[in-house]
Amino acid sequence: MKFNQTPHPTIEDHYHIQELINGQEKRSAQRTYHQNVEKDRDAFEKYVASIPDMTLVDFWCAECKKDFIARVRKEVDSWGHFAFYRTKHKCGKWAIRHITDRFNDKYWFKSRNVANDRAVHHNDLLQEFETGYNTLYGKK
Repeated sequence: MKFNQTPHPTIEDHYHIQELINGQEKRSAQRTYHQNVEKDRDAFEKYVASIPDMTLVDFWCAECKKDFIARVRKEVDSWGHFAFYRTKHKCGKWAIRHITDRFNDKYWFKSRNVANDRAVHHNDLLQEFETGYNTLYGKK
């Protein structure tokens, strides 16, 4: 005698249980995200705290096109994501140097002092395949 049995779905396939599982996974992902945000914020605060409050910093004035040195105080923006030095040049134009976002610091691209420092060692860094190597060092 054969019984006509319908297969029972596993409990995980039930839509109520599926909603509970999805909710738990979402809350776990949110908790992990917020923990990582707190770790990043703590690392930022430790880094900014390790930088001296007052120091001498090189600046470049966009108005006068000149380099100058100023004694400045460390500042952090109101959102707490960005630390910088700021001073006013004698012409009245504000100059800013980035502490935490150094890749966007325009000083490194605009300053003539930095350009001169790069040019001093340019010939020393020439490789064999670059233009001018044979003129300076001769052929092998």
